[in-house]
Amino acid sequence: MTALVELRDVSKTFIDGDQQNHVLRNLNLEIRTGEFLAVTGPSGAGKSTILNLISGLDLDYVGQSLFLGNDLKSMTDDQRSHFRNQEIGFIFQAFHLISQLTVLENICVPVWVSQISIDESAIKVRAKKLLASLGLTDKEHSDVTQLSGGERQRVAIARALINEPKLVLADEPTGNLDPETTDIIVRYFENIIEESNCTLIVVTHDERVSRKANRVLRLTEGQLT
Repeated sequence: MTALVELRDVSKTFIDGDQQNHVLRNLNLEIRTGEFLAVTGPSGAGKSTILNLISGLDLDYVGQSLFLGNDLKSMTDDQRSHFRNQEIGFIFQAFHLISQLTVLENICVPVWVSQISIDESAIKVRAKKLLASLGLTDKEHSDVTQLSGGERQRVAIARALINEPKLVLADEPTGNLDPETTDIIVRYFENIIEESNCTLIVVTHDERVSRKANRVLRLTEGQLT
């Protein structure tokens, strides 16, 4: 069975003046469909870099980053953009919601930018179902700037899921949240895996998140253990 995500002998170096920072060293990783994987490690170790390689946002590395056996470097820019839009959902620490749009409109953004012919009413129905599953039914017409941090992150989760991606990448998704709200978000992550049968990779410092994962990998000195 082909792995959903595979990194093969990946090395990544950052140049800072005369200094070379070898962030990843011949790293190998295989991730299957349905996994909830947490990546931990000290700040600056390269955890977010791994997400960038997996999503094809960073192509400046040695080795291969594969999605369902397809090498991301071999794709054109347009193919990689389409791949990210259709196959990957992104969740960020800072939410990155658009303040001029309502909650419902923010969720629909990945569909609107896909340049694929869509049934607008069907997309809104899907967005409303996601809002209901995240306990935000009464917020669809709300101004996102008026939401709490936990509510904004739930909107970001719905946005990540609107295109029904195979893979969700979350970079420190609870970094701006209090412990109680973090526990709520983690429960939603568990529901994502169960209900959507997608794969979730979370970069985190938060043990509340990592202890719920199926597998926890720690990045130190360029290697995952």
